[in-house]
Amino acid sequence: MKPDNFETIKSDVVKVSGGVPEFKLDGLTHSTEYRIAGKVASYCGVGDTSVWVDFEYKFQTACDVISTYPYEENFEGLTFPPVCWSLTGKTDAIIRHERSEYMYEGAGVQMRTPGEGQALVTPQFRFEANKEYRVSFMMMRNFGDGGIKVMLNDTPDTIGAQELLFVPTDYLQKPNVVKKGYYQYKVDFDAVGDKYLLFVQTSTQLTSADDYIDKVIVSEKPACEPVLDFEVNNVTSYTAQVKVLDEGVTTCEVSFSGSGVAPNAGKIISSDSCVIEVEGLLAESTYDVYVRNVCGAVKGEWSAKKVTITTHCT
Repeated sequence: MKPDNFETIKSDVVKVSGGVPEFKLDGLTHSTEYRIAGKVASYCGVGDTSVWVDFEYKFQTACDVISTYPYEENFEGLTFPPVCWSLTGKTDAIIRHERSEYMYEGAGVQMRTPGEGQALVTPQFRFEANKEYRVSFMMMRNFGDGGIKVMLNDTPDTIGAQELLFVPTDYLQKPNVVKKGYYQYKVDFDAVGDKYLLFVQTSTQLTSADDYIDKVIVSEKPACEPVLDFEVNNVTSYTAQVKVLDEGVTTCEVSFSGSGVAPNAGKIISSDSCVIEVEGLLAESTYDVYVRNVCGAVKGEWSAKKVTITTHCT
């Protein structure tokens, strides 16, 4: 019986005189697990064949270098590390987690302390000359002595790696934030050739909080910067105020959408300001709020951050 989710491929064995018989499979997909099963026997001439023996072999095809952007990994799949990702160092200290109190949106990555330079390593990316690239990710700011280094290297390890960014675990350290929670961090860089990105944990104390990261995005640097941080205040039955906290962002659009609805499908309000007074909401309704930057004719991506509000009763 053929197992579910497997394709049957028929091929002839190529008999090579004086060499090893070959069996070639074409048309496979990169970064994919396969299982080959069947029977094999030695053929020594007409009427001279050995006993047929059952065999089974499992393998994964090699990973392609990623050259199409943006690339995103949100760690929702049950396989960890995800296909073509890898771990280095104290690998049992890096796990996929679904701890509700430490989630951003669904599952994420937990890096247990104390750290010993363990790292979560991305697939290999191909970067071109005369282009600028960006890596962004969500990170839980909490308390502790260490943090996460983002590094770039020709090989999937930390030896000789270039440090691009360091974000401390402690939310009171720079870049300091007002409270514990998830925040998006980004760094732009130039690179040429095939490279890996590494997320390296630096904590050395048992008393330090574990590190949590999620939603890793690798992209070309956008022409219009996305909004990273904003707040929603003064919520009433029908109105609310949205205030963008990023420096240098002066013109914005805001989206109020139903739970689970994409920002583009929501109620979109344009403004020449980034302190936006929103009217016309429905009472006793729940909205997901997103914001994007407007740079003349070019609009940025909707914010990775969302704020969920519920309007008041009438």
